Parts: sequence; structure tokens; C-alpha cells
Amino acid sequence: MQGRPTDSLSFNSIMSMTSLVAMAALMLLTSCTVCDGSAPGSSRRLLQVDDSSSAQSSFRMTMMHRDHVDSPLRDASGNYSFTERLKSAIARGKVRSKSVRRVIAKLTESNSSHPREAELLGVKSKVASQQGEYVVNFQLGTPPQSFVAILDSGSDLNWVQCSTRKSRINTPNPPFNPSTTSTYKKSPCGTTFCNSLPLPRISCTSTCEYQYGYGDGTTSIGDLSLETLQLASTTGGYRRVPNFAFGCGQENYGDLAGSDGIVGIGQGPLSMPSQLGSVLGKRFAFCLVGMYEATTTTSPLVIGGDAFWPSNGSLWTPIVKNARSPTYYYLQVECIKIAGKCLSIPASAFNIASNGAGGTILDTGTTMTELLPAAYNVLIAGLKTAVKFPQMDGSWYGFDLCFDTSSSVAAPVFPKISFRFSWSDFTLPDDNVFLNVDVDVYCLAINSGYGINIIGNIQLQNFYVFVNKDTNVIGWKPAQCDTIKRELEPSSRTIDALMFRQEAALLDRTCARWQRFVKSSGRLYKKSSYAHMPCLPPSAERGLTNILCEPPMPVTGRMPVLKSESKIDLMRRVSGTTPPSLL
Repeated sequence: MQGRPTDSLSFNSIMSMTSLVAMAALMLLTSCTVCDGSAPGSSRRLLQVDDSSSAQSSFRMTMMHRDHVDSPLRDASGNYSFTERLKSAIARGKVRSKSVRRVIAKLTESNSSHPREAELLGVKSKVASQQGEYVVNFQLGTPPQSFVAILDSGSDLNWVQCSTRKSRINTPNPPFNPSTTSTYKKSPCGTTFCNSLPLPRISCTSTCEYQYGYGDGTTSIGDLSLETLQLASTTGGYRRVPNFAFGCGQENYGDLAGSDGIVGIGQGPLSMPSQLGSVLGKRFAFCLVGMYEATTTTSPLVIGGDAFWPSNGSLWTPIVKNARSPTYYYLQVECIKIAGKCLSIPASAFNIASNGAGGTILDTGTTMTELLPAAYNVLIAGLKTAVKFPQMDGSWYGFDLCFDTSSSVAAPVFPKISFRFSWSDFTLPDDNVFLNVDVDVYCLAINSGYGINIIGNIQLQNFYVFVNKDTNVIGWKPAQCDTIKRELEPSSRTIDALMFRQEAALLDRTCARWQRFVKSSGRLYKKSSYAHMPCLPPSAERGLTNILCEPPMPVTGRMPVLKSESKIDLMRRVSGTTPPSLL
């Protein structure tokens, strides 16, 4: 049996050094209660919430499905059956996924994610089709003007139609009028916000203009502007955020499907979560109501500390970076399971290629999950064997695979389908994968696609999905989305949940500093095999003790003593104390 490699330091010397590192880290933890992760002496934040009490709160926006009775996107021609609504959603989803693939293909065929187009006077960016399934409400200006916009996880720029120049898009509310607000201003050239537009400016004389082109031909041309954003707070009332960057769309063409604009929740610096993250923490969460109840129920989009839900059953996976396509949320799929068993799908079906192509993204605008043929064909073959109901033609409904369940006396039971992500399984409830489209007819809500795998919104429905950009993870937990808004009210929170949220925010702010300190001051310790301990993702079962964990590191030797300890456990053991913020 192979022995443990000999370390250059003795265990006692390692522990002594670790103690020094830990004590310094404790001082850092206790002195960092108001730090925001910026370097000392750095410029102040551009965004500031104008009510100091909001420091412990978050923003909440009401989301509704486009088929909701109050949605401006709802087809006013009549009440449609579930099957009719589903067929329309599938058709929209195919348009959307085609646009997503076209955009990503364009990004990955060049040497940069920001290719120049010299023929344009302004900034032109190619993003996915705006056709979305969910809308949110928000207000801009002083006094505030109200808008309803499509929620889009595949874009960053927030924009609304403005009243200047011309437009060929019908909107449910009057266009934004810059002349009636006292807090409006155009963004100058050369600012961080202007430089964050997906394509670098070719020429800019004074103020920043943009041209945002969507995959389906919809275009918005206008001024990148700064205005006061007003949103509801999770602690009651409203909060106002000055200098929120958005697009004042002066020339808009195409189909916004009855909305006033777009709210981008992508990973870029212009997205709403990214901008508000500078004052509320880089985290947000959403919960999509299911298709069955979509016409009468709503759910929340939460930005800030309350987006973190410390509850049993939460699972996590890291966000995968793709430099060629930085806006989308990429996840690493390791396998697809039927009834708990991984299918024999080649890893190349899930991996991102060297040019940025391929991989798997989450997309709120695509209706159904779409898989590359190498994965889809294996899944279909496995289901045809595992499902005992007779197969039937589902083309009329818009599906590739359907089953006749008329022989079942009780509610039909299907084998569970799971996506094995890094760290966790994403197991789909039957309602999210086998849709009851007609009497005794259930269809697989997964289709074949090309270029990239897309996890669609049907698979995300009735999951509370939370994104933490500070730790670069996405989490999820099954939920009844139309009841989440009540759980977010202050009166319904437990003391433990409040303490967990507040302390988690502190830990997020200190996480990066602690890791940097260890790397700079504990190099000798890091060289030892004792430092290379397993690191588990944070979860409610393990509590806060693993929040400071880095992603798993390679193990260089045997660790009989420290195998099960997290870094914060090690700090506690060698120092003999526990920071108050970690109790």
C-alpha cells in the first residue's frame, strides 16, 4: 500500500502556522462587517439605495406568466385550453432556442465575445430573441413611471421604449418620457456601463448610444441612460436606487409581444442583479409558476440577501465560465439518469469545446429542455424501455414522444429523470417532464436540439432557483412558487432564518478576503498535503460551516486527521475560538 508522501513541514509546525493564519483571519472577519469586497481606497459605488434601512432588505418583483389573466402578453382573443397554451409555448420556445443558438454560434466563431462591426455608428449587440414566457413590473424616474417587461436570463441590458423619435412596437404602458423626470441623464462615453455593452463602441462623441439586435429581428436603438429605479422591498414599502443604467429605446422594431421592454438577468455588469448586487449582494432568486396554474398565480423575483433560502433540501452546483459567451448561465452536466442510473452518453455531449461551443445553459425564455442528439437519442431509447405504457404519435401536440396511459387505473407513474450536475442531482418531478396534454396522454417535455443543450423553463417550474455570484453557484429547491411570496414576508420568517441570512451576507463579503489571505500568508501550509482537504458545497444540512469553502482541491496525500474538516472547522480547532458571526 502506498504511504503518505513526506511533507517538508512537520505536523506541529503546520498547526502553528495555521493558528497564526487563523487568528489573523478571525481579526479580518470581525473587522469586515461593512466591507463590500472592494480594495481600500477604491472609488465609491455608483449605485446607492437612498434609504439606509434597506441595507438589511432586498428587492422583490412580481413575476407572472405571459398567459396570466393580468399579463399584457396574454392573447386577448379568448380563453385557451392547457393544450392550446402549451402548443403556443412550444412554438415560441423553438423560435427562442433557435435565436439562442444563432447568437452563441456567432460568438464562438470569432476570436472574441465582443466582435466589432465597423459599419455601425453605435453599439450593436447580438442577443437572443426577446420572446419570453414571464414578465415583471418595475418603475423608473422621479416621479416614477411604471413598466411591464419580459424577463430574460439570456441578456444583460435593461431597456424600455422611450417617447422620443419613432417606434414600431406597441406597448401596454405609455413610453418612458425623459422630459417629465428630474433624475434622468444620459450615460457619457467611456464609462464602465458604456464599455460593458456587448460590443465595444466604434465611435462615441459625447453620450453612449446602443443598438441591440435580437435573433428574431427585433431591434432597439437608443441612449444608454441613468435613472432612479424603484422596486418593492421585502421588508415593506419601496426603495429607490439612483443611477441605474438602462436603455432608453428611441427606435424599436419587431415584436415585444405586448411588453414595454426587457429586464436582463444575465451575468453581465449591465443586468439588473449585477447592478443591484453592488449594494445588496450579488445574489438573486426566482420561482417560475407551472403551466397548469400559470393563468391565475404569480411568484417573486428577489434580488439581494433574501434570495438566499437556507432550508433543508437545497442543492447546489457551480456556474461554469465560458469566456466566449459570458452572459448565459452554464452548468456542467455529468450524466442524465433514468430511475437513478446514468445513461451511456459521451462526455462530449455536455462539455464546452475549446472555442466556447457546446455545453449546457439555463434559459427562462426557452420552453422545453433541448438536448444534443448524442444525449437525446440515448434518453429516448432508455425511456422507451423504462416506460411501460404504449407509445403514441405526439406530433400534433408538438412532442416527439408521448404515451397512452388509458390502461392505468390510478395516476400514471413514470421513472424519475435526473440531470447529474457537478455536486448535485437535479431530479425532475413528473409534472416537469411528462406533461398531461390530453385525456390519458402524457408527453416528454424534452426535445432534440443542436449546438448547445438548453434547460428550459418547464423543467425549472416550481423550483426556487437561487444564484449567488459571490460564490459562483446556482442552487435549487422544490417549491410551490405561488406561495413563496408569503414566505418572504417578515412576519413569517423565523429568527433562525433571519440570523442565517444576515450572517451569510457577512460571510459572503469575507469569503474572498479569507481565501486571498491564506494564499498569500500561508504558502508553506498550502504546500503541505494537510492543506488539501475535501471541500463540500454549502447546504443547510451542513449549515454555515462550509460557506468559506473553496471548490474542491486536488488531494496530494492521505489525510487521516483532517479528512472531514472544512477550513472554518480547522480555524475553530487550532485557535480555540469561534467568531461571533459564525455561531
